[in-house]
Amino acid sequence: MIYRSDKTVYVPVMEVFRGEVNDVLICRDARAEWESYDTLLVIYDHGTVKRLLRVIERSAHGYACCVEMFQQGNAYCVVFPYVKERYLHHFYMPARIPLKTCGTICENLILACMLSKLPYPLLYLALEQEQLHLRRDYSVEPGYTIDLDELDEDIGEKECAGQCAALLRELLAPEKSRENMAYRLFMKKWDHASLDGLYRDMRLVKKTMGRRGRLAGLRLLLKSRRDSLRKLLWVFCIGVILLAALCLLSRAVWGEIPFLRIFVNHFQVIGTESLIGK
Repeated sequence: MIYRSDKTVYVPVMEVFRGEVNDVLICRDARAEWESYDTLLVIYDHGTVKRLLRVIERSAHGYACCVEMFQQGNAYCVVFPYVKERYLHHFYMPARIPLKTCGTICENLILACMLSKLPYPLLYLALEQEQLHLRRDYSVEPGYTIDLDELDEDIGEKECAGQCAALLRELLAPEKSRENMAYRLFMKKWDHASLDGLYRDMRLVKKTMGRRGRLAGLRLLLKSRRDSLRKLLWVFCIGVILLAALCLLSRAVWGEIPFLRIFVNHFQVIGTESLIGK
């Protein structure tokens, strides 16, 4: 099916999502001189359309959050820019990148939320539904493949900051950060009231990533050498046991422990001269 607005003819090239209240299609702009794509939300539920319009009208950016809107038949169509798919949860691999790079990605995620023109209720759905894309330069871009079934007009910045913080806790690898006091405090702080406050906290965590005290460094070294130290300790204990057994055997056979002579009267005679008076 082709969708026509006053400005553009949208030709679907891929159906991304089919839901209870809306579908999401990737469309080609048939009138563009070059290859151009957009994300088209086709909404069939009239209640959802009303809630969406109220959300957009109340937002800071208003109708600038989307490319255009139009009605076709019984459906209401909302056009958003096309975001090339490179899902964060597929391409984020904390085991293969340094901890500071993980912090950079998390920082960029918050920045993307702060700079997004999406109203908070739509941004919240994008975060909740993991519509986030990781670029090769570690920047993050929210996507628009959104299921509007649970659109809530009352969602604000606080809820978005909380959802974003929950994502950050999943992204930061605990095993790589457990020695980081700032990270541990960040993990315990759940009541982020704003994206700006969350960003400041994340910057603090990032600054302390990689810094360790001497005791923390020693603990880390001991943990990394745990198996080698355990083997060395076993060898030492076995050596002590064998030495003790040898001493007991020497005492039983010769009545003394021969090698202890080096510690007793070992300088009494040098050559043919005795150092002890006759």
